Amino acid sequence: MNLQNILKSLKNVFMVFLKSGKKLVQSTIMPKTSKQVEDNQSSSGVPQFQPELQPSQESSSSILHSAVKFPYQTDERFKIDIQKWGCALVCIAKISYEEFGFNAATSEEIIQKIEAVKTLAMKAGYIDSELTILDYDKVFILFGIIAVYTDKHEPIYMMCENREREMLYMMYGEVGHFVVGTGLSAIAWDPYSEQGSRTAKNGNAINKRIFDIKGWVA
Repeated sequence: MNLQNILKSLKNVFMVFLKSGKKLVQSTIMPKTSKQVEDNQSSSGVPQFQPELQPSQESSSSILHSAVKFPYQTDERFKIDIQKWGCALVCIAKISYEEFGFNAATSEEIIQKIEAVKTLAMKAGYIDSELTILDYDKVFILFGIIAVYTDKHEPIYMMCENREREMLYMMYGEVGHFVVGTGLSAIAWDPYSEQGSRTAKNGNAINKRIFDIKGWVA
């Protein structure tokens, strides 16, 4: 075979390679048409692609949560025991709700959830008749959250780390009251009312309860 034939053969091979490569690149980067998608679905019954971005469950829950006004313990829809002594229980519910332990579309659903947890927790011995929390970890579980309590009253200078959450114990005179903390020993939310309690406004944070949020109940 002379040199001219060799060059001609190499040229033909190169053209075939070039065309194949072009088709491969087009199939890789070009978006599928609606007809191609329909063909894929009809052949296997399952779409062969997924959107690049899908909103997470947590993101959609964030939108729902932000639209719902969380009820205060003095809401008259609560039974009288929560209105009087429910600050710690409502704080746990608030933290659990913010950590996506449970979903609720309305404040009424949140109230129903808290009342249901109160009943279960009292029967199981996790809280007493005056709603003092006897087992924080178990109460959190009833709200859908796995949390580990340090099981001691931490000093107020102790800051939260990573996914830890805190409840501050406030005192004003002889009156004690729990609020949700920011993680830096400041008040994030007072469960008493929108205006806040006198204890939170005029009292001092004595100590805090810290909870390490581990995850969610399956």
